[in-house]
Amino acid sequence: MKIQEVILRAISKQITWIQAAEIIGVRPRTMRRWRYRYEQHGYDGLFDRRLKRPSPKRVPLETVEKVLCLYRERYFDFNVAAFVEKLHEVIGMLTETPGLYSRLSARRNLEYFAGFYPIDDVSARVEKYLKLMGLWERREDKAGTFSKGMKQRLALARALIHEPKVLFLDEPTSGLDPEAAGEVRQLIRRMREGGCTIFLSTHNLGEAEMLCNRIAVIQTRLMALDTAESLRRRFFRRKVIVELQSPDPNILAVVKELPFVQDAKAEGSRLNVELMDSERYRPELVRAMVEAGGKVITVYEEQYTLEQVYLRLMNEEKSSETQAHS
Repeated sequence: MKIQEVILRAISKQITWIQAAEIIGVRPRTMRRWRYRYEQHGYDGLFDRRLKRPSPKRVPLETVEKVLCLYRERYFDFNVAAFVEKLHEVIGMLTETPGLYSRLSARRNLEYFAGFYPIDDVSARVEKYLKLMGLWERREDKAGTFSKGMKQRLALARALIHEPKVLFLDEPTSGLDPEAAGEVRQLIRRMREGGCTIFLSTHNLGEAEMLCNRIAVIQTRLMALDTAESLRRRFFRRKVIVELQSPDPNILAVVKELPFVQDAKAEGSRLNVELMDSERYRPELVRAMVEAGGKVITVYEEQYTLEQVYLRLMNEEKSSETQAHS
């Protein structure tokens, strides 16, 4: 029996690690070292002697591996840690650089990569995704002649060619012009609506907010995981902004007396108002101001960007670390 097969049996808990050491014929100390490398670096780093301690750069990848193991019953009907090759058949990945064969045509690129998967009709599948990505008319052109946006779409087609259940995208719009980036985002939305689970890794927080149902902030560890709106509510109070025709101290006094107003401040002809429930009490706020003689020009809720949320989260993390070391 091959060493890798014995290790896989130990990982899947079919045998103990001590039993694996006896079968392979190595000392228990050696097996403990292999087990440590697996726990820290996953199967790929199990026999890599260069890996002695966990690297912060690998933490996001390890986090994803743990997520896959945690939700394996939802997406997979097998042990993802033990059957790595089978896992490749149900996941897709788009790296930051497309990594296509520039001298091959778009069609031949997809046919080549499709050959790694158990696809019944490769030609039909290639045609399907070339048309989906808007590349069918350029199918016989070499990938090296494509623009960066077209290469990115072809790489997306490659990631989808085996129709995975889970898709990993690393900076899918990096370096693209606005038009090409918009095309890629639209494709991601269509895949999401089609039922594909997508992990999007990006430094573009605006893009993450546009495309993701939930946002995870990872910096050597998982710091936050929630919807964009819930993260805003966690760090910022919701404020209603009222623009008046002219400053009026009497209107501010009336607003402060309202029972559903938590706080109110004036900045010239603009009022910043915190309500107990913005959706519920906003109409009543406007009605009270108009009845008091206020001339309201516009009313809207102040919107905080995901970048502001991220900076607030980082500041809190730094404050916590400073207190812990003081």
